Amino acid sequence: MVLSIEHFFDCEHDYKDSKFSLNDLALSLNFNEREISRSLREAGFTGFHEYLNHKKLDRFRLLAYDNPDMTVKELMYSCGFTSRSTFYRLYGDAYDETPTEFIERQKTKPFPPQRHNTEF
Repeated sequence: MVLSIEHFFDCEHDYKDSKFSLNDLALSLNFNEREISRSLREAGFTGFHEYLNHKKLDRFRLLAYDNPDMTVKELMYSCGFTSRSTFYRLYGDAYDETPTEFIERQKTKPFPPQRHNTEF
């Protein structure tokens, strides 16, 4: 089931939809919410919102890597974050650096971004 969820977010979902919910995901994938929540917990996430933030952070790093001239603010909103403070807190917790440090490092030593520590 986690692979179906990954595929949905990688190929079909627009991260800008701040109202997207666990129920929306369940309806889109034809699974029930309890099954999805259990699968996400088994994959190491505390729940749907943590997983969604994980996907948004991954998206931010990929966009930053591919679009070095975009600002943090532009990238952040492109990934569906609406709160700057929440974004910076989540990013720092996941990667132990600021988004600006990541972007600056890409200018001097580009490399494909690494995903943060949660594995499936």
